[in-house]
Amino acid sequence: MFLDMHKATNFDCVPLQDFTPEARRYGVTWIRWCIGQLADGDFILFFKRA
Repeated sequence: MFLDMHKATNFDCVPLQDFTPEARRYGVTWIRWCIGQLADGDFILFFKRA
């Protein structure tokens, strides 16, 4: 039972520049391979929202 609490349950398929994570919902946001594709301004805005 304890391990079930730590499973990934949501996988959001949205452009990173449009993604706003729900407050206190995520312990990890995996953005590997995609942050390099964002314009600097879009990355900064995402990082502030996350």
